[in-house]
Amino acid sequence: SAEEENVVIGGLMESCIAGLSAQVDSSMPSVLMAHHTVVGAELDNGQHVFQANEVVLPAAALDSSAFDLVCLGHIHKAQRVEACSKPVYYAGSIDSFTFNDEGNDKGFWMYKMDDSRFITSGFTETPAREFVTIKWDNADIDTVIRSDESWKYTRFDNQVVRVLYTCDSETEKA
Repeated sequence: SAEEENVVIGGLMESCIAGLSAQVDSSMPSVLMAHHTVVGAELDNGQHVFQANEVVLPAAALDSSAFDLVCLGHIHKAQRVEACSKPVYYAGSIDSFTFNDEGNDKGFWMYKMDDSRFITSGFTETPAREFVTIKWDNADIDTVIRSDESWKYTRFDNQVVRVLYTCDSETEKA
């Protein structure tokens, strides 16, 4: 099954990390870069990855590796993976693509390593499209229907806007 395949491939990926880790020259700082999902990462929608319908890397495989820093892609939310004890970061995306990105900072990480391999990191925000959700209930819709329509002049410059609403059937007809 697909789930069994993902478990097998995940195990092979863990072996690859161990093999690459064994090749690390401990006299130099080392960085692993990958485009995979790590257990414990937070998705764009706020959910955490515990298991997935895809190949996932166990946090323990990264923690036990010889890499000083792990830089990841694949998840669009910029973050430090708190499930890992060593520095493991998702770059995130520099722009918003869906409403799952709403409220997430967009930008990039910069890392500095000193001679003792102490890593500092900093996140730099980039200008990005903003996704905005407006929630209306019956009273909000009724106000819009009966208003002087000044709400139409609300500015949503450079924003992607959606309106989620709930109302009774009479208001829906209006």
